[in-house]
Amino acid sequence: MSGKSFSIVNIPLEALSEPATKLIETVADAVGVLYEPTRIRRKAEAEVEAAKIRLEGSIELQQIALHSSNRLNNLEARRQRIIESIVDKAIQQLPDHVSDEEVDEDWVFQFFNYCQDVSNEQMQELWACLLAGEVAEPGSYSLRTLNIVRMLRQDDATLFELMSNYVWNGLYVFHNEEMDELLKSRGLYPVRFLHLQFLGLLIPATLLGITLGKGDMYETEYFGKVHRLTYRKGPKERLLFAYTLTDSGQELLSLCNSEPDEEYRTALVKSWSDAGIEVEISESKPGGFPSPSI
Repeated sequence: MSGKSFSIVNIPLEALSEPATKLIETVADAVGVLYEPTRIRRKAEAEVEAAKIRLEGSIELQQIALHSSNRLNNLEARRQRIIESIVDKAIQQLPDHVSDEEVDEDWVFQFFNYCQDVSNEQMQELWACLLAGEVAEPGSYSLRTLNIVRMLRQDDATLFELMSNYVWNGLYVFHNEEMDELLKSRGLYPVRFLHLQFLGLLIPATLLGITLGKGDMYETEYFGKVHRLTYRKGPKERLLFAYTLTDSGQELLSLCNSEPDEEYRTALVKSWSDAGIEVEISESKPGGFPSPSI
């Protein structure tokens, strides 16, 4: 995305693309007259005048009412600026074509209820991605995911994106004692995985694992490379430990700028081979993944 910014304030809908028009129409009912912040100020000023008339006998009460009204006016003006900034950013991230399906009204109201106080520019970008993605394909992001994102700080989002570099099948971060040391060298300490669990983005590693009995085969993909795992030793089962993304974690994974860590992949494959798991590697092909034994 280019660094060039723009505002669609005062731009008529007919001058916008179809995806942008859909986005604006989607949010209009939730936030009122989206591009008329002056209306908010006029309304607040009118409320101040009405308060003065009602409280004309008390200067002190007039001052209290005025201060309260000014505070609310400033708050709403700030929120309006934030909402407009997020919508502007979302329009820049829309694809050329979007679904004809309408975005759920409850989702829209919750979205703006959660994001209206987010002043951090990078977090606004995240909210803009959510809005653009939901307008493009309604149902992409659940209300639970919105609730999780509203609790995230910028550091949390950065940590999640770092972790995304180690996700297999869009679901698992495989680990063992050797891999834990390598992940620590990348800044992914166990306590940070625990933090992502508390945020609702990961399932505790102790709860899930992938089991392989003798002769069992399992396929998993890491950044375009399919790894076919076959357990040759037996008769005991081999357990592959993995941190597992929650549904919300999987939804947010698509927003990350993830990059493969070849040293991690190579080391993990070696550890599997040393444990009696034969690993065949090939380029990915269209189609889904087989369901693992969990």
